[in-house]
Amino acid sequence: MKARLVVDGYPDDFIFNLTDSARLRNREGVAHLRLSARQLEVLDFAIKSCRGASISISATVGKRTGHLNATLKRPADC
Repeated sequence: MKARLVVDGYPDDFIFNLTDSARLRNREGVAHLRLSARQLEVLDFAIKSCRGASISISATVGKRTGHLNATLKRPADC
């Protein structure tokens, strides 16, 4: 599985490429995208400054690939 986390920044966005793998059981699997201390710091700053972040994930199983694009939810006080 490959994922791309984009945190809105100024003057440039912060782009992190993440990879992980997971085993399937009963056609379901869970992959945990572990963030480094620096990635967590950037994401925390984005939350505190009300900047946005999005994630794009693509997973391949056998010959099939699925995609997910989502915007991470901002705190209610933004």
